[in-house]
Amino acid sequence: MKKRVACFMVLCLFILSNTAFATNWVFFERRSDPNDPGVRIYSSSYNIYIDAESVFKDGNSFVYWEKKLFDNPSYGAKEYLTNWVVNLPTQQFRTLETHMYDSKNHEIYTNYSPGDWTKYDPNSLVSAQITFALRYARQGSDIGQKPTP
Repeated sequence: MKKRVACFMVLCLFILSNTAFATNWVFFERRSDPNDPGVRIYSSSYNIYIDAESVFKDGNSFVYWEKKLFDNPSYGAKEYLTNWVVNLPTQQFRTLETHMYDSKNHEIYTNYSPGDWTKYDPNSLVSAQITFALRYARQGSDIGQKPTP
């Protein structure tokens, strides 16, 4: 009987550890101006969302997930998920990973290579997005799970 209970507990831990955590995509901004560099790069207007459940602040840095949802697929992708890390004192940010999904929600591209650190202008869209994401920050480390698109 004890073996059955132990096996059941191990099975429950395995199942629960593989479930995705809750997501809460909060609308940040719509980018639709044809002169906007992002719209030109992606050849599409898009909405930007922040996952409020994935914003974790640890000391002087924090991480969060961003979703770009395109009106028209960009490079075959309807949706991009990007995990960002920000160093607040140095005003630098970089990607940790990126995932692209087609219009049927199939993952078509993944990049787990962190990008280079880039300094951001305090008056830029990046800075505004960082300020927006910080409103949802919780103390602690990123739990490492990708939110559902």
